[in-house]
Amino acid sequence: MLAVVKKMLSRYYAQEFSYEVPGLSKREIAVMYEGGKMLRHKHFEDLNKLKRYLSQYPPLHVYYSTAYYENPSAPTMEAKGWQGADVVFDIDTDKYECYRYYQCLSMGHYYASVIYDILKTELGVQPTVRFSGTRGFHIHVPELKHLDKNARQKLLEYIFGRYKISEKYVKIGSAARAGRQLLPENAFDVQVLLDVHRVIRYPDTVHGKSGLRCLDLDINKSYDPHRIVEDASWAKGELKVYVKETGQNPRDAVFTIDCTGVCTLPAQVALYALLRNLAEPIRRN
Repeated sequence: MLAVVKKMLSRYYAQEFSYEVPGLSKREIAVMYEGGKMLRHKHFEDLNKLKRYLSQYPPLHVYYSTAYYENPSAPTMEAKGWQGADVVFDIDTDKYECYRYYQCLSMGHYYASVIYDILKTELGVQPTVRFSGTRGFHIHVPELKHLDKNARQKLLEYIFGRYKISEKYVKIGSAARAGRQLLPENAFDVQVLLDVHRVIRYPDTVHGKSGLRCLDLDINKSYDPHRIVEDASWAKGELKVYVKETGQNPRDAVFTIDCTGVCTLPAQVALYALLRNLAEPIRRN
């Protein structure tokens, strides 16, 4: 990891990161550094211990288990002692027919709002919606942590309007409302919903491909996708870097960089460029 990136991340986790997920002591924590290798089966009793670790050894990505375990640091799933798992909808706009980053983000936000409305209005639960930090959204439903794989399959069919769910699985029974917005098959990753051992991005941590933080959203607000990115930005000030190139796939272009060579950029944009290998740090003699 570049020294300047490591310093920025370390300062963020020491000074700004403050999100303790419910049941943290029963969750598995996983981190990823350069090279793409994920270190799993980590366990932290409280937020302060997690903060200390992340500030001392800042990773590019931080994940936590949707599941609750008796022994979350055990090396095998059998030894962990599964106690339930939050239901999670993972919306990845990479699967959509869209052509520019903010167009894709708008589509993902719309599908997140549809799923949120179904869950809250028809099933009577209180979901939490998060921006993933790059190009998607996560919808967490801890109230349904008791559902096994069979019940999650039935929930999946219900969300797509193909099954009438019963009170055996949720607090209230409801038929899908007539005329409700039908979701396309690629609206979210169905395997994440069905997986009771999944790890998912930890809220308020920094995404190692964009430099943006994973952010809780009020889905009832009318969000301009640019506002979501603005709210997920955290790096302050400016940073001088050497920009190697400005060409990007329009689907990935969170920020536009319009200069090459030695450039002074907003710190958040500079971090993005460094993480995407579009820029290099300025070497000091």
